[in-house]
Amino acid sequence: MNKNSLILLFMLVISTFLFSEDDYSSLFDDINTETTTDTTTTTQKDTEFSNFSIPDFKLSLIGDHKFEFRMPVIPDYFDFKGQIKAPKFTNEIGIEINYKDLKFKSFGSFDVILNDFGSWDKVLNIKPLENYISWSPWKVKLSAGLQYFSWGTADGLNPTDNINPRDYTVGISSKKIPILSAAFSMYPADFFSFDVIYAPFEQNDVFPTDFVASLPDELFYGKSLDLTSLANYPNLTFSDIKNSKNASYKKLDYDPKSFILGGKTNFRFSKVDFSFSYLYDIDQYYTPEINLTKDAITIE
Repeated sequence: MNKNSLILLFMLVISTFLFSEDDYSSLFDDINTETTTDTTTTTQKDTEFSNFSIPDFKLSLIGDHKFEFRMPVIPDYFDFKGQIKAPKFTNEIGIEINYKDLKFKSFGSFDVILNDFGSWDKVLNIKPLENYISWSPWKVKLSAGLQYFSWGTADGLNPTDNINPRDYTVGISSKKIPILSAAFSMYPADFFSFDVIYAPFEQNDVFPTDFVASLPDELFYGKSLDLTSLANYPNLTFSDIKNSKNASYKKLDYDPKSFILGGKTNFRFSKVDFSFSYLYDIDQYYTPEINLTKDAITIE
């Protein structure tokens, strides 16, 4: 093939890309015209005579799957330890069912953390997310279960959006943790609505640092009394004994006395929106308590 033939072939290919139709369906207008009528008729018949269709029923499957990898940039901390730096597969899966005024949602996460293979509980992280049922007749909504709440609107830190505890293992942009609660909302007018929530007990935040593991060993040193120093009383001689680290997180007692109760009114106008909210017994920065046990003095 000579040089001129190659140039001609190249020009034909370029022109094909430049002037080809974006919508190739127009090339088959005649065929589509004939088959569309039959297809429409068949679909109407199936819908009309099907025994499996349920009016006002909707089933949705929800899912999000991704792999996270963060490369450390500081030489002194070039490792993948901890929740934030650990490579991980994150999976969020769930189901949502709507039937007339009823709604049921069940959502959970299944994460595989790839930095500590010492035990399965550190590799697999399974936790529930939103799991609730709601009823929305007229201009009212009643819901109960594990829920998210978003109160107020702000850029960045929102001081009024503090009902749900936070998960700080994902980094600075923390995620909300669903809270066991019951909620009531009413929308009597287009410009006005109000909400009431009740949570039977408080829940703690989740942090990326294991506070128990980070406690210094010196806090748990015991003392050994040297009997030869008894003659020098009261100048007794003691030596340190390294004991096991007896520390644990204090579990939540789920006491109903620690309930959370709150309400919010919302006003929406063409020029401005505003709301008033109040929460009883809310601890915005609730942190876990740690129990320490120190061994007694031993005599040798």
